[in-house]
Amino acid sequence: MKRVKLYEAFLNEEVSFSKIKKSLKDAAFPVTLVVHAKSAQVGAVIHQEVINIPDAVPANWTTLKKRYPTSGYHFTLEDATGKIVFQDKI
Repeated sequence: MKRVKLYEAFLNEEVSFSKIKKSLKDAAFPVTLVVHAKSAQVGAVIHQEVINIPDAVPANWTTLKKRYPTSGYHFTLEDATGKIVFQDKI
């Protein structure tokens, strides 16, 4: 039997870690994983985590995605200079 992906599955698909790792190549470490609320005021930060090792970023990303559902929150990665390196476009 052939497996078919529904449209909703494409919308809720996780960000691929290869895209995150590519964006981290030129980033100045440590990076900060920031969780923003979508419905709150602009710039409302809910949670921040400082990550010193590039290989630990996907693990922390997954952990925070489980803690904060993607429907109500927006995730960004900022490097040590404050530049946004990666953000999810959900």
